[in-house]
Amino acid sequence: MNAPAPTPPTDARPAALVDWTPEQYHAQSQRISNSQLADFRASRRRFHAVHVAKTLPGREQTPAMLLGSLVDDLLLLPGEQRFAVAPTVDRRTKAGKEAWAACLAEAAELGQYVVTAEQYETAQAMCASLAGSPFASDLLALAGPTQAAIIWDDDESALPCRALLDKLITGGEVGRMVVDLKTTTDASPEAWSRKIHAFSYHCQAAWYLDAAIQLTGEPHGFAHVVISTTAPYEVAVYELDMRAIELGHEANRTALRDLAACLEADEWLNPYEQKPMVVGLPSWAYPREGVA
Repeated sequence: MNAPAPTPPTDARPAALVDWTPEQYHAQSQRISNSQLADFRASRRRFHAVHVAKTLPGREQTPAMLLGSLVDDLLLLPGEQRFAVAPTVDRRTKAGKEAWAACLAEAAELGQYVVTAEQYETAQAMCASLAGSPFASDLLALAGPTQAAIIWDDDESALPCRALLDKLITGGEVGRMVVDLKTTTDASPEAWSRKIHAFSYHCQAAWYLDAAIQLTGEPHGFAHVVISTTAPYEVAVYELDMRAIELGHEANRTALRDLAACLEADEWLNPYEQKPMVVGLPSWAYPREGVA
């Protein structure tokens, strides 16, 4: 989807809440986002190729990511109609191919993403399940903007930054809070803890909390609203513990510092490329002391 990129506010506030669509937000590649910082941590050279030199494409949207975006829209941006539902056709036939191509062409003209009828039905069932959860539905109903785009300049590195918060609760019975909506195959606490680690969601949480405090000057709590993508579509609300958030802050701070240095020097070798290293087995592969 190609949306015009509006000019960011030029006032002297340390941070601003910007009225951007998700497409306009994602077009602001000159401002560092959580996903860009994750790319940098994974590979400095790939970050440079994707986000600076633009010689490599960005991440491709997977079906799981598309479903998550659809659920976000149904819950947080109702009425926006950013998604088109494709007809159920046999694309092996001429008629099916033509109907599918016509749907894609119309969606492209309207600036819409295309999902299958099955994906749309799944997303609707997930939203209905969330509506039946007293904790999740009440949390999302509290006062505050959804899909809140925040921009600021990092104090230490001076890098321009951005964040897109699913829900920024501005007060009420739970106080100030950032809420992030996530979809997953397993919403149990054990599985979600593993996913936080695997996808560095603690770093994302810390990034969003930094954005909120830059905007308001006030501390915020943080919670994930997690919805399973398979029936019966369990819904859970998890607050992220402070130690995990602290680790996220530390990782983000180090990455911003290193990214600023790479930009200044225009040097993008990964640390493991800069000198020979000794590598062994993963730590868990070695026998523990005292264990036969």
